[in-house]
Amino acid sequence: MNVFNRRRAFTLVELLVVISIIGVLIGLLMPAVQNARESARRTQCANSVRQLALGFQHHLADHGFYPTGGWGWWWMGDADRPCNREQPGPWCYTVLPYIELAALHELPHDNHPNDITAVKKAANKKLATTIVPAFVCPTARPAQLWPCVVYHNFGAQVYNCDDVDVSNRADYAVNGGTVRMWSNPGTMWGSGPSPADGYAGKGFIDMTPNDGIACQRSETRVEDVTDGTASTYMLGEKYRNPIDYATGLDYGDDHTVFAADDFDRYCWADQPPLQNRSGVADFFRWGSAHADMFNVAMCDGSMHAINYNIDPTVHRQLGSRNDGTTVDLSKF
Repeated sequence: MNVFNRRRAFTLVELLVVISIIGVLIGLLMPAVQNARESARRTQCANSVRQLALGFQHHLADHGFYPTGGWGWWWMGDADRPCNREQPGPWCYTVLPYIELAALHELPHDNHPNDITAVKKAANKKLATTIVPAFVCPTARPAQLWPCVVYHNFGAQVYNCDDVDVSNRADYAVNGGTVRMWSNPGTMWGSGPSPADGYAGKGFIDMTPNDGIACQRSETRVEDVTDGTASTYMLGEKYRNPIDYATGLDYGDDHTVFAADDFDRYCWADQPPLQNRSGVADFFRWGSAHADMFNVAMCDGSMHAINYNIDPTVHRQLGSRNDGTTVDLSKF
């Protein structure tokens, strides 16, 4: 017998060593794979913010002001009405034609600008239940429909939309400034006026103290951004409570993308930004699901990744369009 042709089997010890080495290699590779995936998701998120920022800039060029905040959370968009203060829908709706989603914008169109018809309500239901990935950060969650629980708890939903049990969501918001506007006697910021009052131009809150880019019935122009467009937040990522994605109970994340003037639509800079944390509810802050930063676009359309440890005073200054302070973001 030729001893050189004899096959030699692995011993159990050798097999365990090989398995251990493979385990170590996988352990070393997995963080790199996860980091690569998160880097891709962050890039996709930044591209979505950039796309929305370009939409804002095109809207500004066409109309002379940034997209409006709409009338209130009991209102959605109306393609038969202009995209100024007479538009009940929010910035997410009026920006649609500028981000290659004009067909969605035209859904609630029936040539009845001062009436709520069955056709319009059905169209807005379709709009509310259409998945729109452009408004979703892939690090935070998948682009899908989520429960509408808070609406049902209040016993009402949207005036110009049929009832829905699930709807789309947005992880991006416009700069609401540093002054949170709540309510005045006889009016309520958020829900908006009744149809009769709204169409008559009544029942709206005085938003004069607002120092952001959008609010109820806003028509903010470049000349209103006296601190400079490169020194003022325009739009970006908003803090979310991940545990309530599936429950629909987060009041800052309970409405369709296309419901107007509400916590869901704005970020305020009176508090520091925050990374998303399960179980921590906060309806107002800038933030994101990313580990160390959130994406934001300035009023000149430039993109920046802002760290969570940004000086709170600087953050507040960037949130106000007219506090008399110019911030050089190249230093941060």
